[in-house]
Amino acid sequence: ATKKITRHFYENGCRRIAYISGPEHLNISKNRKDGYLEGLKECGLKYEPQYVVECNLSTEDATRATKILLKNKTLPDAIFGINDTIAFAAMKEIKKQGYKIPVDIALVGFTDEFHSTVVEPTLTSVTHPTLEMGREAAKLFFQIIKTEKNLNKQIVLKTELVVRESSVK
Repeated sequence: ATKKITRHFYENGCRRIAYISGPEHLNISKNRKDGYLEGLKECGLKYEPQYVVECNLSTEDATRATKILLKNKTLPDAIFGINDTIAFAAMKEIKKQGYKIPVDIALVGFTDEFHSTVVEPTLTSVTHPTLEMGREAAKLFFQIIKTEKNLNKQIVLKTELVVRESSVK
């Protein structure tokens, strides 16, 4: 999914793509960063470490991370957050500093919270198949209870990039 985000930014003219990550010890942070790096490579863009800032997943720390990105010698022209809450905090700080979304900085979140449709501009985000995730988790749970065996099973469900105003230049 983060590879899709990176490609989406690239297709909309962005070349300095930043990522506000979660803590390194979380698999989700690592997986999303890996997708970001693959996306950069596929688009022929060089990885620039100053465009990746880790935060502890709080809005306050996301604001701090955004400030760091906005102080870069070369301003990023796109930012995506590890989740929508991080993207909302980034959106607030970007606007506070007088930049326009998506004209100056395109923005994408992850999880497609309801609030993505009510902020201005509306937030492009990746949606999870949450109902399907719940169904699959319940199936696995009942299989474990029925068989009394630990299942070593991985299920991969597809995500979708829901494009809205915040990322289209």
